[in-house]
Amino acid sequence: MARNITRLTAGSVSRKCLRTTTLPRIRRAYSSGRPSPPEEHVGGIKFWPAYLQPEEQRLLLQASLHKLDNAESIRSRKKRRAYLKSLPSKVAESDSLQNCFFPDDYYEFQEGHYDGVIHGYREMHLASWPEEQFEGLSNVIKRLRTLCPSQNIQTHLLHLAARGYILPHIDNVNSSGNWILGVSLGNERVLQLDPPGDASSVQLSLPSGSVYIQSGDVRYTYKHSIIQKAEGGQRLSVLIRDSPTVL
Repeated sequence: MARNITRLTAGSVSRKCLRTTTLPRIRRAYSSGRPSPPEEHVGGIKFWPAYLQPEEQRLLLQASLHKLDNAESIRSRKKRRAYLKSLPSKVAESDSLQNCFFPDDYYEFQEGHYDGVIHGYREMHLASWPEEQFEGLSNVIKRLRTLCPSQNIQTHLLHLAARGYILPHIDNVNSSGNWILGVSLGNERVLQLDPPGDASSVQLSLPSGSVYIQSGDVRYTYKHSIIQKAEGGQRLSVLIRDSPTVL
């Protein structure tokens, strides 16, 4: 039986990002004080549709790409440097965060995850942020940590290609802990939640700069996925989880 789908939308956040042959000068990120109360969605999902300011998004995205890029092969890094040299000496600014990304072919995207769930992606578990290299990054990280239900955390970066997607799945509590916080950067994607049985699916649009927290039953009884788009850009997620308890 086909499911009914309820769509939840939120306004997108635009920002400027200038790609040059060197990292652009990064201005200090700012916050607008205490965050507004989150929206409450199915299963108790907490959602802030515009939590990060445009400057904070650019800073967090650049730091994340810096870590991912440095973990790739020398060949890929040389390929990206050659691409930058081929660009005009002056690149016009754009409101699109996509200008912080290289084209898909310049990254080592994997076609399939070991469990077959994620397609067109690259990822890493983050041991530490390059806070000394990115002025203001510490403030952004602190703002995200204020949302975390607990502070014994682990951080994961997940970069989806323009063609990338995540199939419906249920998280493993033994390896994922009790809650997960997700920050969306780049192209807006749709999170779909499929409850058990014949209940209607729910779709939640995730604009750049949005933050959600999943905890409790919604993580382990609802299947969730990131829907593939026929057209669109790349998306990077910063995923913060509580560290699972080791017995």
